[in-house]
Amino acid sequence: MIQTKGNENTQQVQIKFFCFATISLLFIISFILATPLELFYGMKVIILSRDALITDYFALAGYGVAFFNCGIILSIVLILILKLRASFTGLTLAAIFINAGFALFGKNPINILPILLGNLYLCTCTRC
Repeated sequence: MIQTKGNENTQQVQIKFFCFATISLLFIISFILATPLELFYGMKVIILSRDALITDYFALAGYGVAFFNCGIILSIVLILILKLRASFTGLTLAAIFINAGFALFGKNPINILPILLGNLYLCTCTRC
């Protein structure tokens, strides 16, 4: 099936909406499962813990904190994609949710920043 430009824009809007809805749902679930104080101390535990290849954040800090970490990671990745003005396709959606999976098992906002900033630097340099 050949897609026209109008269908592509509609699909991109739907993917953006799905991403924002997922982030909102993660934050809502995290605040249902944990208090803000628990989220603060849990994120401190996650950030200061030794990040082995697989670190189960559910066992380390609790369900609410793990979902909160996932929401933060998804927000950072989505902001980066929006800043770079990348098109929202199925491949972009897959990349976003791969990061969500990694956010539940071993990735936190501190240890993903070098990789994301390197990608941002590469993208800005190649557009020059």
